[in-house]
Amino acid sequence: MTTAAANTLKTSFVAGRTGPLTETPWSGLVPEDLWASFQTAVSALDQAGVPFLLHGAIALATYTGHWRNTKDIDIIVHPGDHERAIDAIRRAGFEDYFDRLAYDRSWIFRALKNDGLIDIIWDLPNHRVPIDHLWFARAWPLHLRGRCYAAVPPEELVRVKLYVMQRERCD
Repeated sequence: MTTAAANTLKTSFVAGRTGPLTETPWSGLVPEDLWASFQTAVSALDQAGVPFLLHGAIALATYTGHWRNTKDIDIIVHPGDHERAIDAIRRAGFEDYFDRLAYDRSWIFRALKNDGLIDIIWDLPNHRVPIDHLWFARAWPLHLRGRCYAAVPPEELVRVKLYVMQRERCD
């Protein structure tokens, strides 16, 4: 896709029109157990009216065109929606991963169902860069298995990945 075509597509998405999206070529590579958990989480968030963005491996694949296997799917929500998101995920049958491995709950909820791990994220681990309306306004559209989703803006993906790599690991 040319830069001009990508910008046109992005602009139409931000304006509320999805435009002529095509299926991502790598969507079939997402493991079925992880995809099933993701679909359950997405349905729960939709029913609760919680807007979300995709981050992590899915967002990276959106920009690179290449899927890499991952242990989880990262979902970004507005900070003010995080409690509704967690409630919706729990009602959908997800358990808190904290019971298996403790984690910092001040910025993330790690939800597990049928070995599919879904991370609901509303802040960054260092609490220095807020997730705000601009993340959602600059979101990039992607089409996965028949549905349009929104990926975090590329600059936010890079910022978070750099922090994670510097902090402790590269996942």
